[in-house]
Amino acid sequence: MTFDEALEELNSRTIWDSEMRNLLERLRATYAPEIEMTQSQKNVFKLAKQTLKTSNLANVVESQGPAYSILDELSGRVWGHNQGEASEVQIEKTMHAWLHPELVKVVD
Repeated sequence: MTFDEALEELNSRTIWDSEMRNLLERLRATYAPEIEMTQSQKNVFKLAKQTLKTSNLANVVESQGPAYSILDELSGRVWGHNQGEASEVQIEKTMHAWLHPELVKVVD
């Protein structure tokens, strides 16, 4: 069940109150955050999902200057940072999108 489905189900029940709704909204923000990407970013991400296995993300590339992971490279391609410069937020957004692509929302 998704958070939206849970909200819809609870809306139909008489025991529903604003505290329960707020709790569910906070849980959604933590565990299923919306990830905004442009269509171009989503295309880059989609290609990576088609060509890489999840286990590849931890692989380290050492041949071109400082070592970096494939995850860091993917994050850079999507969010526009240099290799080795991914922030925690960028890595978290990349991993959330990797595990739950349905959370990606295309924006202009």
